[in-house]
Amino acid sequence: MRKEFQMTPDELKDIIEACRPVPMIMLQCGTPSSPQENANLAWKSLAAKYGFDWESVRPVSGKDSHYFTAESAAELVESPVTSANSESAKCQHKNFERRQVMDFSYNHCLDCGYEWKC
Repeated sequence: MRKEFQMTPDELKDIIEACRPVPMIMLQCGTPSSPQENANLAWKSLAAKYGFDWESVRPVSGKDSHYFTAESAAELVESPVTSANSESAKCQHKNFERRQVMDFSYNHCLDCGYEWKC
């Protein structure tokens, strides 16, 4: 069931910041995450905090950007980003990097793209 949520000004600021391109100076440290990847992680972090499906977020017509609707997480099938405590959540590859957006940390496999929470 779709539910309305309201994020704080700081959370909205974090979402907007996550959408910005990474400065070119960061390229010396390796390939940075794309703005889309960063935005997705920011929404995943909010979803974990408030209990909604981050992929189902929609704006609320007639209200400002702090308001959105989303499907409740209680109604979801298990997300592809699962707990790192579950051995089945990890891929078999050894080539991965740790990424973080806001307060959300996760591992990203560089071979297959699989992601799981740290």
